[in-house]
Amino acid sequence: MQTQPKTDQKLISKYQKAKLTNHTSTQQKRRNTIREKHYFAVLNHIKELYQQLPGTAYFDVDHKESQFGNPIHHFITRDFRWFLACDECWDFAISFQFENCPLEQQIRALIASLPRSVHAEETTYLRSLPKFFTLCTLRIGSQSIQKF
Repeated sequence: MQTQPKTDQKLISKYQKAKLTNHTSTQQKRRNTIREKHYFAVLNHIKELYQQLPGTAYFDVDHKESQFGNPIHHFITRDFRWFLACDECWDFAISFQFENCPLEQQIRALIASLPRSVHAEETTYLRSLPKFFTLCTLRIGSQSIQKF
């Protein structure tokens, strides 16, 4: 007798899987919770800094419900990127990138103040943040752009 596949099962994101105890250890869940908390705390301070630059366009995108890829959250301007992802081992990772950012010194100070257990990695993953920002505008839609 063959069983029918369940069609009413909801696909869940990597973020949601990482939060489940059967996918991660208690210690890993605790580490992820701490990293996520510090990520958003620093993000709030970064936004406060950007408010000093009125008219700066940005994307603030929550990917927690997305079933595709690793992103959990993305904050992007034309000169700075702050990114929280979930890797293949269910660990949360923070990365960032600058490109001629007028707030680089202040943001670096915020990142340097993170506890040692909350590592944020500087990347050069994107060749051009302004081009990536434009691509996001085309892909996500200009209606998603916010301004300080």
